[in-house]
Amino acid sequence: MEKILSVCIPSYNMEGFLGRCVDSMLVSEVLDKLEIIIVNDGSKDETLSIANNYKQKYPNSIIIIDKPNGHYGSCVNEALKVATGKYFRIVDADDWVDSESFKKMIVTALVTDVDVFFTKCMDCDFKINQQIPRKYTDIIYDTILDLNEYRVPECLLSMHSLTYRTQLLKDINYKQTEGICYTDTEYVCFPMCQARTLYAMNIFLYQYYIGRDDQSMAFNSIERNLNHTYPLIKRFSEDKSYLKGNKNSKFIHDHFIEVSATQLYIYSIIFCRRNKERETKNRYLLSDIKEKNKEAFDIIINIKAKNFIPYIKIWYYHPILSYVLRCGKLFL
Repeated sequence: MEKILSVCIPSYNMEGFLGRCVDSMLVSEVLDKLEIIIVNDGSKDETLSIANNYKQKYPNSIIIIDKPNGHYGSCVNEALKVATGKYFRIVDADDWVDSESFKKMIVTALVTDVDVFFTKCMDCDFKINQQIPRKYTDIIYDTILDLNEYRVPECLLSMHSLTYRTQLLKDINYKQTEGICYTDTEYVCFPMCQARTLYAMNIFLYQYYIGRDDQSMAFNSIERNLNHTYPLIKRFSEDKSYLKGNKNSKFIHDHFIEVSATQLYIYSIIFCRRNKERETKNRYLLSDIKEKNKEAFDIIINIKAKNFIPYIKIWYYHPILSYVLRCGKLFL
């Protein structure tokens, strides 16, 4: 039977969470329209065994990919190779979906032909055991929107909220960078720049689990993996495919240059422990971008931290002043 939705679940050492994730999608009314692709990314725990148990119970809806560890992007790339659903989305193994909203989206997808579906995201705080709905503004719901006319609001640009037409991803030969973290920005940027139509649903589909110390967005993980943002910044600053995209493409592209650079520079310059090697590498990266893409350089150099002070510009052009400000803990 033809599948309407393929869901990629990247999984690395997720034995404590994978069951909750998969169970939330096993909605009987739409199960025959669903393809769940569990990608075991070289786990060292019982993740693969749990996945295989689901495969035995639901052979027509579960696909298992078992591969060596290659980080997030490699999981998405492998899932795309086998995906047969009309639409494709990602759900992290430690997150889950609201089952009723999930059913509504699949039912809507059966009768709606668009490049992108947007659904809302709920933050579920592990430490305080509380659900916190994200705030969304300027989104038009329940109608097909032309992305050459509709100005996409920034709050829409989140991996957890987007489901793409699978053929769109294949037509643009979409591939995420492998071997690094934080490639969710690529998943939003490049397909969204090329999409033509969008349908937004006013439902909190995605349940995002936050507060675990070993998450990639935990401070310790960000500090440890800051170097993973180098290839992302270079790709965003050098890729020109957005020029052939929709009328939102320039805004989306520039937004993700800023997002990636903010993570690297604001964390490494202001909040993380000093690291001379890293700071030198940062300067070389900026100099290289300045030479190859002055417009991207200007976006990065003018990123504003708190109080709208262009801290990166101070750091790049006035390293001694930057050091004095940092030592004085004047986190601008």
